[in-house]
Amino acid sequence: MRIAVAYHADGQRVQHFGKAVRFAIYEARGDAWPLIETRVTTAACGAADHQGALLANARLLDDCAAVIVSAIGPAAQDVLMTQGIYDYAAPDITVAELPQTFAHIRAQLARFPHLNIKAHP
Repeated sequence: MRIAVAYHADGQRVQHFGKAVRFAIYEARGDAWPLIETRVTTAACGAADHQGALLANARLLDDCAAVIVSAIGPAAQDVLMTQGIYDYAAPDITVAELPQTFAHIRAQLARFPHLNIKAHP
C-alpha cells in the first residue's frame, strides 16, 4: 500500500491538497513506511483550469491508496474519490507523527473498505 503526503514547497510541512507542489510517496513494507519517491507538481489553487489541475494531481497519485493533507476542499475530495483515493486531513500533523498516521489509515481502509473505491495492495 502506498500513501502520499502533500508537502509545502519547503518540504517540511504538510500542505493543503490544492496548494501542494510536491507529494512524498511512502510504501508499506511490513510495519515500516520508507519514502520511495517525491513527485513534483504545480499547485491546483490559482491554476487557470482549477478542476483540470486537481484531476492531474489526483492522477499523479493513481498508485496511492490515500493522501494525507493539512486541508482539502470539496472539489478536490470529489476528484480523489472518483480516482479511488482516500483523503485524510490532519491540519496539525508533524512529520514525526506520520508513521502512526499511516498505520491508522491502513486500519481504516481495512475496516471500512468503502472508503477506498479502488483495491490497493
